[in-house]
Amino acid sequence: MENLVPVQEIIDKTVESSFHSVDLINKLKTQMSLSEDDQATMQRNIDHLNLLLSKEWYVEALTEEQRAEVDSAVNTLES
Repeated sequence: MENLVPVQEIIDKTVESSFHSVDLINKLKTQMSLSEDDQATMQRNIDHLNLLLSKEWYVEALTEEQRAEVDSAVNTLES
């Protein structure tokens, strides 16, 4: 099967939607403690962003600022 690159409209919507994950992770980072559900939610969103970062078309669509924001969100658990 070929590695098909999505059309620009889909790429743009994917980038936009991925920032829902970034926003959620950033919101959870501000909490003093996280419930097990919150921790699982954060991990799912980090995993989702990591999956997107493995797609060349996604990475190429990000601005430098967007890439920094996504990287910061993905690296949340490492800090």
